[in-house]
Amino acid sequence: LGNTLDLICREKIGIFREKTHSVISQKKEKINKVIEQKAKTNKVDLFRYGKEWKIENIKKDLGIYILKFLNKKYKIYIPNMAGKHQILNSALAVSVLMTLPNIKLSENLIQVGVKNTFWPARMQQLKEGKLKKILKNNFELWVDGGHNSHASMIISDYLKKWKKDDIFLILGMVKGKPVTSFIKKF
Repeated sequence: LGNTLDLICREKIGIFREKTHSVISQKKEKINKVIEQKAKTNKVDLFRYGKEWKIENIKKDLGIYILKFLNKKYKIYIPNMAGKHQILNSALAVSVLMTLPNIKLSENLIQVGVKNTFWPARMQQLKEGKLKKILKNNFELWVDGGHNSHASMIISDYLKKWKKDDIFLILGMVKGKPVTSFIKKF
């Protein structure tokens, strides 16, 4: 894709097609300008975080967050997946749904969808299986399929919650992945 944010951004927005919608999450101002220029050229309607949509409030005690999309507010369940980034991910997904012209989902159906979303191997605790039988109840076993430096920051933040515990980290990556930059986050 490229070695700089600018090159990566330009490669990714190459998928913009004329007269379509694109939902954009939080980006650096420099990247936003590149995206907005390409969108203008291709007549793409942008739905940008902080402008057309945003998370207004997170109410952990109630298990919800408030998503403002255009001029309407929605109460959305906080996802049952580990990591604070999952709130932004789910808000982005819901915002994409809101832009689809031929799909109209009730707020209740969206709530159920977000609440029940599960992504295997994303900070997932394994509670059964061959490895868990070997470990019995002496250890918790967690897996995550993160493979880039952004993912390693999220995993590292999550591991900090366990700083009082002994942690054994096993890392496996395919050839060509940035192992050193991934490990530095830990």
